[in-house]
Amino acid sequence: MSRFGSLFRWGHNRSYLEGIAHFDRGEFERAATCLERALEEVRDPSNPDHGLARIHAAEARAALGRACLHSGDHPQAESQFRRALHENPDYPDLRFQLARLCERSGRVSEALEELDHALALNPRYLDAQLLRAVCLAGRGDGSGAALALDRAVALGLELPEGLLPAAAPSWSPERWRALRERLEHSSDGEGARRVVEQARALEHAGDRAGARAALERAVAENPGYADLRCRLGALLVAADELEPALRHLEVALELNPRYLDARLLIARAHLERGELEIAARHLEQAAGDHPEYPDVLFWLGLARFRQGRFVEALGPLERALTLNREFARAHRLRALALHALGRGDEAIRAARSGLMRDRELPGDALAAGLA
Repeated sequence: MSRFGSLFRWGHNRSYLEGIAHFDRGEFERAATCLERALEEVRDPSNPDHGLARIHAAEARAALGRACLHSGDHPQAESQFRRALHENPDYPDLRFQLARLCERSGRVSEALEELDHALALNPRYLDAQLLRAVCLAGRGDGSGAALALDRAVALGLELPEGLLPAAAPSWSPERWRALRERLEHSSDGEGARRVVEQARALEHAGDRAGARAALERAVAENPGYADLRCRLGALLVAADELEPALRHLEVALELNPRYLDARLLIARAHLERGELEIAARHLEQAAGDHPEYPDVLFWLGLARFRQGRFVEALGPLERALTLNREFARAHRLRALALHALGRGDEAIRAARSGLMRDRELPGDALAAGLA
């Protein structure tokens, strides 16, 4: 299979690199513009720059939204949060922030929709449960408010002495306003987000040890913050320290079972350890949670291919290509699976499809591959 083995190479998009440089300097407007341009230029989701640009563009828009929120420009904050969620819909903190803005402006039904989405992504999100209780109380649903408040207490909310969630249906509006004020003064993970940004800047500057130390301190101070665990896990996977990486990533998944990045990193770690069955189980779960994500289906196909389950690898790869015909890596991996099954003519056609769609493959390599 040597003629297929050189088909997995990637470069870096210039707009993506410019966007990251602006992001690391805190120039979030310019960063978002460059990163969104990179998404237009690199449309193939199998290209690492596409996935990274999507994540960083969302974080740049989120940073702009938080700045607008802190300056009191709530309409612009909402606009930036919505743009960030368009880039990355699985962002529970932004769903919560958007819900706060909706609740403040009297759009309680919209706030509840955003909170339900945030809690589906992270069922242990205490502030989201508390705001949900406030919203339900404001809508006159006393029993629903009491249930949401009880869940918040189970997650660690400390109510004033003598107050019980069961009595919430009879609480006065003043008492609910006091709970709402608690949310206004909540740090909402701001310190943890700053650590993530600091660690990313250190990593881009080549100081991996500094980035790791910053994240380890932050995890020790915020053990229930899933994103910190995932970022640290990613750094450890990149350093080939798979055992500690898995410990942090497994905690991140316990905190948020639908945390896609954490599940994909766990699968990657198990693949690198040769634990193919465990990796495949995680990827099957991810594909079940996110059946519309071609890159998740690609990774599931890769895990099955590595297991020697060539026929079963074809299913997710073909679903990925149904969702995105331009997915060059999926075409190439499908070619490898077909070749392994002895279906040579189909394999060559699939390899050609991959080569024709590979915008990053040099021209001489493309000509040689199609020869």
